[in-house]
Amino acid sequence: MTSIAPEVLWAQRSSDKIASKNIIFLTVRLLDPEDLKIDLSSNALKITAKSDDHDYKLDIEFFDEIDEKLSHYHVAGSHIAFILIKKKLEVKYWPRLTKEKAKYHYIRTDFEKWVDEDEQAEEAPQADHDDSEMSALPGQDQFDMAKLAEQYAGKGGAMMGGSE
Repeated sequence: MTSIAPEVLWAQRSSDKIASKNIIFLTVRLLDPEDLKIDLSSNALKITAKSDDHDYKLDIEFFDEIDEKLSHYHVAGSHIAFILIKKKLEVKYWPRLTKEKAKYHYIRTDFEKWVDEDEQAEEAPQADHDDSEMSALPGQDQFDMAKLAEQYAGKGGAMMGGSE
């Protein structure tokens, strides 16, 4: 049986100072995956699974490096939601998710979570964000996904709820 690629939705934020604002939101749509294997490294994501009598395989080489130790994912009934922390702190957005400059029919922009580069500063009010917790990110094993999802409520928070 031939493997097919699952649908992938993505959006991003960037910051040259705050790691929690330097992220990729990635959603892989798979309905109740079985035999799920996820391999997340600093430069790639590989997923294999069975769902709905199909074999799925995803192999993405990222445009740039992520910090796989600080990045997390959550498996829900119909999708796998990733919050990937970009390794380089930069204001500039990645021009695409993948290393190769090719069009993949299964990778699309997640417009529910997307914010343009020039609008991202307005998107999350500073008063609602506690930078002290995130300023110690390098080497820190804990990353509060619920708090991050809350920060982007309406623009990413729904993805962590486990339903669509």
